[in-house]
Amino acid sequence: MCLGKDGGILTIGGINEKVNIETPKYTPIIDFHYYSIHVLNIYVENESLKFTPNDFISSIVDSGTTLLYFNDEIFYSIIKNLEQSYSKLPGIGEDKFWEGNCHYLSEESVELYPTIYLELGGSGGSGSFKLAIPPSLYFLKINNLHCFGISHMKEISVLIGDVVLQGYNVIYDRGNSRIGFAKIENCKTSNSDNSPLQLSIVNGNYQKVTEENQFRHPLVLSLKTNKNAIISINGNSTSDNNNNNNINNNNNNNRLNKTKEIYSNNNNNNNDSVNDIEEDEPIGGVIVGFSIVSGNAYFYPSYMTSIRNITDVDGLVSVLVVPRFFGKIVVEAMVWGNNNTNTVYFTLHSNMKPWKIIIISLSVFGCSILLLLVGFLIYKKKVLSSSKNNNSNNNNKRNNKTNINDLEVNIDNEGVESLLNNENSNNNNNNNNNNNNNNNNNNNNNNINNNNNNNGGDLENIIDNEDEGLLKNQNSTINKNNNNDSSNFKNNNDKNNENFKSGKEWDLFSDSLIKSLNSDVNN
Repeated sequence: MCLGKDGGILTIGGINEKVNIETPKYTPIIDFHYYSIHVLNIYVENESLKFTPNDFISSIVDSGTTLLYFNDEIFYSIIKNLEQSYSKLPGIGEDKFWEGNCHYLSEESVELYPTIYLELGGSGGSGSFKLAIPPSLYFLKINNLHCFGISHMKEISVLIGDVVLQGYNVIYDRGNSRIGFAKIENCKTSNSDNSPLQLSIVNGNYQKVTEENQFRHPLVLSLKTNKNAIISINGNSTSDNNNNNNINNNNNNNRLNKTKEIYSNNNNNNNDSVNDIEEDEPIGGVIVGFSIVSGNAYFYPSYMTSIRNITDVDGLVSVLVVPRFFGKIVVEAMVWGNNNTNTVYFTLHSNMKPWKIIIISLSVFGCSILLLLVGFLIYKKKVLSSSKNNNSNNNNKRNNKTNINDLEVNIDNEGVESLLNNENSNNNNNNNNNNNNNNNNNNNNNNINNNNNNNGGDLENIIDNEDEGLLKNQNSTINKNNNNDSSNFKNNNDKNNENFKSGKEWDLFSDSLIKSLNSDVNN
């Protein structure tokens, strides 16, 4: 593995010797968990700081650490040496680097600072060797400012981070329990110059699987150079198309075939041009980014929805995908840090689990039945309510008619009896009046007789026989009148009873009363 300022290369399963400018030197691994190694001593230029192996309790190589760390004793020993020998350099005599200060330094000024060496124990019986850390490595350039890339800590004697590893191709040889260091001139990736590259799908597109199960095949991409991207076709330069990140693979193949066809047709006249067409070569050590842009899934085993993988020596890169839920899944892939490369998309599909389908089907069926049942109950309730209202109206009408009939009968019975009683009462009153008249007449006659008796002698003397005849006639007339009144009362009473018995007058009365009641009920 080499780490460069513009990128890096991670090679798995072998050694990438293309970046090496010297033979690797190896030191044994003490602890595989931390990649611990033996540090024997430290030098500032050629001056030893006179440490012994016992002073280095733990020394670790860690590519995930940025700086170079020493424990306090070692760190301040290095600082003391710098202050004694290089106090005139910026950041050492004053405004010291290790106090958090940064300085503007030219390239020539950087070379004036000393190189620090770590003496490491050799592997396989070989002698120790010095791992050089020049100022170009231990100074970090941030916005044209140079900052000190060496710091201190208490827990670890030496922690070798990226400021050291950037100058070497570091070989983690676990099989032989050793770590190798080989100097490199530059750890440039094949894509660091932003040259046109071509991504194409090799395998894994349009797969189907049940949710929560890993897709059977990995998503595999091939990355190759696109050397013919600058060739002009029909007067149009394909370099104009390099700004489009979504070039279709088929279009590129058609373009290349068309280019070859053009040059083949002109082979006799342009043999040199045909030789200019180069076959695309696979590119290794390039970072390809994968992202799930649609659907619910993750990359295995990271469980993330966005990852970056590096192409191998054959230009291939692959990822594994696991869907969380059912549905369509779209995975986007593009070369990281290169805008002259096309973007490709994988389309995957995740099916719902069978038991979910059964449950959903049963739920839909149950809901449908429930809705139908509720609708039927509502309809039945409306029908029953309507029928009940109709029956209630009919019963009300019947009750009204019954009440009217009962009222008619009651009126007939009560009315007739009342009228008859009234008439009989009137007749009795008339009879009483007549009897009273008769009694009055009798009283008058008695009074007359008494008067006559009291005045008998006088009357006999005064009233002659003619007057006595007149009185007798008067009494006879009164008796006749009384008899006539009694006879008339009896006849009238008999006629009234007959009229009421026939109901002629009551019929007229009851008919008008019933019509009035019916009108009120209807209203």
